[in-house]
Amino acid sequence: MGQQLDLDLDYNSKRPLRTIIKMLDLKIHIFLSYFVLFFIKFSPELLTPVYLKEVISFADRSNNKSVSYFIIVNVVFAIICIQNVFTHSIFTKLVHGRVRRLEKLLRSSLVRKLQQLSIGYYTNTQTGKLQSKVLRDVEDITNLLIQIFHQGYSLIFSVGWCMIITFTSDWIVGVFFIISAPLTALIIHLFKGKMDRNNERYRKSMEKMSSRVSEMINSIPITRAHGVEQQEIDKTQEDLDRVYDASVKLDFTNQVFGASSWVLMKLAIICIMFFSGILVFKGRMEVENMILYYGLFQIIVGTLTSAMNFTPIFTRGFQAFKSLGEVLESPDLEYNVGKKKLNHCLGAVSFNNIHFFYNSDEIKVLAGFSADIKPGETVAFVGESGSGKSTLMSLLIGFWRPSSGSILLDGVDNNTIDLRTWRKHIAVVPQNTILFSGTIRDNVLYGKSNVSEDSLNRAIEAANLNTFIDSLPKGLDTFISENGKDLSGGQRQRISIARAIIRDPQIIILDEATSALDTVSEKEVQDAIDNLIKGRTTFIVAHRLSTIRNADRIYVMKEGRCIESGTQEELLRLNGEFSRLKSLQI
Repeated sequence: MGQQLDLDLDYNSKRPLRTIIKMLDLKIHIFLSYFVLFFIKFSPELLTPVYLKEVISFADRSNNKSVSYFIIVNVVFAIICIQNVFTHSIFTKLVHGRVRRLEKLLRSSLVRKLQQLSIGYYTNTQTGKLQSKVLRDVEDITNLLIQIFHQGYSLIFSVGWCMIITFTSDWIVGVFFIISAPLTALIIHLFKGKMDRNNERYRKSMEKMSSRVSEMINSIPITRAHGVEQQEIDKTQEDLDRVYDASVKLDFTNQVFGASSWVLMKLAIICIMFFSGILVFKGRMEVENMILYYGLFQIIVGTLTSAMNFTPIFTRGFQAFKSLGEVLESPDLEYNVGKKKLNHCLGAVSFNNIHFFYNSDEIKVLAGFSADIKPGETVAFVGESGSGKSTLMSLLIGFWRPSSGSILLDGVDNNTIDLRTWRKHIAVVPQNTILFSGTIRDNVLYGKSNVSEDSLNRAIEAANLNTFIDSLPKGLDTFISENGKDLSGGQRQRISIARAIIRDPQIIILDEATSALDTVSEKEVQDAIDNLIKGRTTFIVAHRLSTIRNADRIYVMKEGRCIESGTQEELLRLNGEFSRLKSLQI
């Protein structure tokens, strides 16, 4: 189990058993060793009918069996029972350990795949749904695999052992045993379709509820601010009602299935006892053999009943396997393998006749944008919301691919570049700063290692954070909550800028970095930004035109097109769209 799952080759949701064997790395010698170990641990169950036969035979004095023989039988059976403690422990450690390693491997594979999927995939997929797959669906598969080992081996040994003993003793009884097996298969077949549908309905309703709860928690400040708590409760309640309805139907189907299985097995026992009783009455069978057959049939009945009771677990597991395929088999990937690595970056960027359609060919976001940005140049993009500014930045980072046209990075088409190496030369300061629960030091150093204390302090000073850090009892080692909820907007942005400075990038992207700040905070952040962009190619997306006063060039965007470009003075002299936007902010 030291290998990593090859996401593109190994996982096939349409062939779950083959995929499971591959993922478990279950070689034939390993399978046989588990097989033998389970047989030894399960032997007390298999030998119980034989033991009971010997007890009845000894009690019948006409068989003339000695006391010493009876003592040996009991001692041997006691030893066989005692060894179960050790063999069961070893079997559980080996099998469960292998399954738990697979559980970790599946979650690790999901995490890696989630990091490989395109940004477009996340645009169309709810976060809560993905969380449900990583947590609940993997757990369902783990339970499935554990039951396959236990119930599968148990079924093989129970049926095989009982058939061998029965046919060697009385082939007529053996035939009766065989006839009962199809009845079990029939009841499973009758319920399987409905159980599959109910399990799938329950899984999807759980995924939707998980997404809804995640969205509700993230929206609580907005909800509270607008006084619409009851509306959120009502919307969430609708999803809870759907989960309730799906779970009730699923539980009812499972319970009816379980009850039907139990009744079927009991009727089969009645039949075998009636049949055996007639044979004993007619002198065709000895009493001890009737006890033997009853015990053997009890083993078969118990094993089949147990297997059928776990059918819902099997159904959930295979549904979960299909669910994981929606992620692990998704072709919506960012392909970087075999592409050129960008070890150095000057910072020259060229947009050549960029067109971009979002999701549908009917929705054009960018239409024929072209621009050449020199190393160290600061350019700004302004315009109304939806004009294509942020989309251009997403294309530059490589989150999206142009529908047509090309983007050259230092003269090289970005389609030929390993974008992971390109992004090492980029730092992004977004409007909504993303911080993690942890210390300020952890947040500033995110993604970087082996950074000296001097370099860290210089980044803190350049980001205008030193006064704030000095005021904290633990300084850089002060713990902050998720997304920095206990910090002001300006403090969060300056931590984000310090994070960008510590990366020493050649490309800076400022996406509305000061639009949500008050005047004082904006001044502090703007001073930090001025320190950040020195000597670096900088892209500024802005609504506040005061933040682009130092831009070498400004591109005015409207409906996906660049309608004006030039310096601020040149654009003001044109008295066009830029002048209009400027006048609106005076």
